[in-house]
Amino acid sequence: MFARITVALLVHLIWHSALLHAQSSPPPIDLSENYQQVVASVVYIEVGNPLERTGSGSGFILHADGYIATAAHVVEHADIVRVTFHDETFCQAKVVTMSRAQD
Repeated sequence: MFARITVALLVHLIWHSALLHAQSSPPPIDLSENYQQVVASVVYIEVGNPLERTGSGSGFILHADGYIATAAHVVEHADIVRVTFHDETFCQAKVVTMSRAQD
């Protein structure tokens, strides 16, 4: 579900941006303030087993208690999950729950 929301949001932003460039009258929207407000909630996730890193992906912090959302395929076969935060600090994490969207 999170992957679908993220993809839909990205498609909407790309579509909206293309419309803005196609019209000559309105100036481009400056999203830098929005970026600055949310960049600290984005995390980098590395997964693997005790011998090697097997994959990586991104996610975002859902709650200050430490809950992070990412796509199920990023963590589904991981024995070890390492999360790196915006300030380059990191910690080991565990998968609490996982759900795959049914097509």
